[in-house]
Amino acid sequence: MADSSAKSYVTYCAVLAFLSSVLTFEAFRQNSWGKWKKNSAVSNCLPLPPPIGCSELYGTRNVLDAQDTDFAWLALIACILSLCTMVTSVLMLGNPRLAIVTSQYTLQPKTLLWAYLTAASISFLTCVIATFRIGVVASQRRKQGVFAVAGVSAVNSTSYYFSAIATLSSALAAYVITLTSQGESPSCGKLSKTVKQHIARNLMYPDDQRSTKMVTFSSMEQSMEEVAAEICVKAVVKYGLEEDIAEHIKTTFEARFGQTWHCAVGSNFGSAIHHITNEYIEVSMPQVSVLLFRCSIPNSGDHDVTTHATSTDLT
Repeated sequence: MADSSAKSYVTYCAVLAFLSSVLTFEAFRQNSWGKWKKNSAVSNCLPLPPPIGCSELYGTRNVLDAQDTDFAWLALIACILSLCTMVTSVLMLGNPRLAIVTSQYTLQPKTLLWAYLTAASISFLTCVIATFRIGVVASQRRKQGVFAVAGVSAVNSTSYYFSAIATLSSALAAYVITLTSQGESPSCGKLSKTVKQHIARNLMYPDDQRSTKMVTFSSMEQSMEEVAAEICVKAVVKYGLEEDIAEHIKTTFEARFGQTWHCAVGSNFGSAIHHITNEYIEVSMPQVSVLLFRCSIPNSGDHDVTTHATSTDLT
């Protein structure tokens, strides 16, 4: 289970990603990157466009024409990327482990770092291009001399400031997401130790020769335990080699519950492993014993970890 601080960080990131998506969309929609501004010797206004700054000092004409603002599509790309990271963060909050698990991969919060950094980089690049384009146009107008006489200069406008704030928002989200993996022990964190003897079903009940499975130990939830037992039985019936049985159980369970599971099958083996507390099961059958578990990722800090030392003796 993820702790409350990690959930809070992911929540903050989702909010920041939403803010960034709104800002970049507005930057793309308004497409106003620079305005012509009257120079004033005395002004108590902030050097920002209306409604924050002085409306009487700002003209209504944009510095850049429509053909000069083709880079505005970068703002839309940043908007889409921010929306994707926001949706991903919200989906993670719906999982107690703060992860999105599929048959192919397991997506954790810290994997969103590059998405946030990419969104911040795209928004920053948009501001850089806008600044360069505005500077080029203003330089051309100054050469004509008309704007210098009229006391007019080119300044940044709303879309530019929206993209700048979106850059800061995405960069802050990238920083916050790194906090979800800080403060964790370099070892396996909380440990508990279990030592037990794993005895074959035929040895445990010599008078009962029914060819059925028996779960000798499980820390799984009941629904997962039932699926695991069913998969184990079908694998033993279908395959003859122990490595084929283990491979089938591993791949089938990963397709159902996500990566990464480990499986051991044999007639006589011992084990000493670390595993996620509620993701461990041993299934004993007449001829083989199956050990199935998922080990926590080093330094993930997301799970309690239990140590089991077992010995299997099947005849």
